[in-house]
Amino acid sequence: MIKLRIKTCIQLFLAILVSNSLLNGQNKYSIDSLSHIPIGELTSSVWGLNHSSGKEIALLGTRNGLRIYDLTDPRNPTEIKFIPGNSCVWRELKTHKDFVYVVTECGDGVLIVDCRDINNIQFHYQIDFVNSNKDTARASSSHTIFIDEKGYLYLSGSSAGQGYACLNLNTDPLNPELVSVYSPEYFHEVFVMRDTIYGASLYNGEFTIMDIRDRKNPVLLARQKTGYNFTHSVWREENRAVIYVADERTGAFLESWDISDVTKIKLLDKYRPNYPIDNLSIPHNCFYKDNYVFVSWYTEGIRILDVSKPDNIVEVAYYDTHPQANVGFHGVWNVYPYFNSGVILASDIENGMFVFSFNKKLAAYLEGKVTDKSTGSPIFDASISIKSELGSTVELSDLLGNYKTGAIENETIEIQVSRPGYFSVQESINLLSATSVITKNFELVPLPQHVVKFHCTSISNGSDEDKVRIKVWNKDFSYEGITDASGRLEIPNIAQGVYMIQSSKWGKRHFSRVNHFIKSSENIAMELSEGYEDQFNFQEAWEMLPADQKLKWKIGNFLELFPKPSNYPSQDISNDVGNQALYTGNFDDFDSNINVFGHSYLKSPEMNFSRYDRINLQYTAWAYGGWETAIKETYLIIGDKIIPVENIIEDLSGNWSPTSEYVFDLSGERSKCYFVMHLWNDPDSAKLGITLKAALDGFKVTGEILNTNKNIAVQEIHVFPIPFHDNLNFYNPTDGPIHIELINLLGKKEATIFINSNSTFTFSAQMLHDNIYYYKALDQNGKIISTNKLLKQSH
Repeated sequence: MIKLRIKTCIQLFLAILVSNSLLNGQNKYSIDSLSHIPIGELTSSVWGLNHSSGKEIALLGTRNGLRIYDLTDPRNPTEIKFIPGNSCVWRELKTHKDFVYVVTECGDGVLIVDCRDINNIQFHYQIDFVNSNKDTARASSSHTIFIDEKGYLYLSGSSAGQGYACLNLNTDPLNPELVSVYSPEYFHEVFVMRDTIYGASLYNGEFTIMDIRDRKNPVLLARQKTGYNFTHSVWREENRAVIYVADERTGAFLESWDISDVTKIKLLDKYRPNYPIDNLSIPHNCFYKDNYVFVSWYTEGIRILDVSKPDNIVEVAYYDTHPQANVGFHGVWNVYPYFNSGVILASDIENGMFVFSFNKKLAAYLEGKVTDKSTGSPIFDASISIKSELGSTVELSDLLGNYKTGAIENETIEIQVSRPGYFSVQESINLLSATSVITKNFELVPLPQHVVKFHCTSISNGSDEDKVRIKVWNKDFSYEGITDASGRLEIPNIAQGVYMIQSSKWGKRHFSRVNHFIKSSENIAMELSEGYEDQFNFQEAWEMLPADQKLKWKIGNFLELFPKPSNYPSQDISNDVGNQALYTGNFDDFDSNINVFGHSYLKSPEMNFSRYDRINLQYTAWAYGGWETAIKETYLIIGDKIIPVENIIEDLSGNWSPTSEYVFDLSGERSKCYFVMHLWNDPDSAKLGITLKAALDGFKVTGEILNTNKNIAVQEIHVFPIPFHDNLNFYNPTDGPIHIELINLLGKKEATIFINSNSTFTFSAQMLHDNIYYYKALDQNGKIISTNKLLKQSH
């Protein structure tokens, strides 16, 4: 079962003072801010100490040390001690009795703080720890720390042991004794209870369970992969065999697992806030207390989840401490919910320390089944959307049609049940008191289905067009077929709805319709014009050479790029149909071996322009990366000739490069034609640069038969000398005025030159740097009639 929470509060305008806005708590539910302590440095973890005197002490790790606060008045915390340390991003801490233990990854060792006399706090740093045999372990750095109920301390991800180093605090808490070191795998952190260790094996993407009754000889009990393969934090309940984990990945969930039988570990539920408005949030740490899980969720603040039913997690409170950012490793690092008074602490990396009170809320539950009304069959993946006082949740039904969800007790909720192919159902439901369960089943009525008949003909002569592929699709459904010898195709059983429609046949332009509402059976006539076009909604026969290269081009919609890259295109161009493009499979930069080593070619299917005098070429390309000498270019192959088109200009704005448009005179050419995108990377230095990657979309070529009624005759613009030096001459042999646009490699227009008919213009190029340039010649109607590459070279 999956829970998804939609955030309902608009982010605060950043010009408002952060501390004031957060203290007022406009982005919150059922949590009140008692105080907010801005710190003049970045913070990391926070913890608390229930002191033997009855005082509650806040412990805040910062970039430069440990800050200790007296919370006698939680609305006015008083800093009573600052203990400096090495400057470090990470500073994690835990307590045992009236002692505090702090670790960093910056060479501090372990900071041991004696708080028995809160008015006279003593401390020292210790790096070396010795066992009874005088063996020494050096713990100069550790990532996290945990102390179990028996007084054993565990340094995780430590220089003493990459799994953990175990220390005994019972004999002398000021000089812990080394017990054992575990190093077969890296644990980001551990949780220990009743002689069982639960390790977050970060890089293996799993949690590990071991029996450590003999702490010198741990026994492996189980391993379990987690959802996002980057297991960061782990915490278990005291009484039920349930463990909670979070992967520190963008879009990851808080997961609950049943570990009652370690040979059959079962996922119970998973939860993520703010979906679908925000699917880029990152969970950090999670802590269980009294049927609640408290989660520090970076930019989403602290989230409190009712886990009375761990197979049906319901959010009941939140406080967003960080309105400045919606994504990334900002905001709440840690939360501490274990004070006897119920006061809660949170550390925000940029905004300091927060002291909260929690107005406890409990969940009420809604369960049931979703079925097809006509057949009674269960409906899988139906969406159960709830609107409540807290916000909105989305639940999905399982393979048997069952769903479980919930909201805060004693609420009236609005529920909508939907599934592609069905009419949705809406209803208001009154939830009962806390922990009550309402059973509500839903029957969905299927949408009507229609038949669409297509007839494809040539726009030039009206003849039937066979072998035309036709696609009808939207985000939920896709239907395809191919016309027969009479140019006809019938597609039955199309669910009523709004669709995109497109045809594809190499040698013909696309016929397209967008937002076409199919509400009944209908006939659609498609008249196809001459030309070559590919918006990459179909698989045409583009060829990748050499075929055995590791880098492959693919047709896709970039959805695998998560999160979206900021410097590369992450969606197709905006002015075509659908959301597909053709691009290399290394946009995620995950594997440096998926790269161009030597030459790589993308070659179009064969084109024939024997009927035409001129072709108009248009496409949108993008390329980036490679070593300094890398080549990123396009050209045409006509017979045995290569006609350069352009060098692709690098654009790191996250957008596609501007659409390229060129005109080529093919008078007298009767050979086959191909479009080629050529990439080259020096094999000896390819790995020294960013991986070379490229993309193509919106490809279109049309032919033109010239005649005497045209203003521009079939005559090429003459440009000389090539290469040029100080001057560049343009001759216009046509019967009409033209203008020339001179463009550099960055796409910047260097000059616009106007030339009368049958005239020559000499352009002074002394101010231009030695480089490659392009020119476009346009007629008086703004139509491109000629284009080519130029080279300036000093004497």
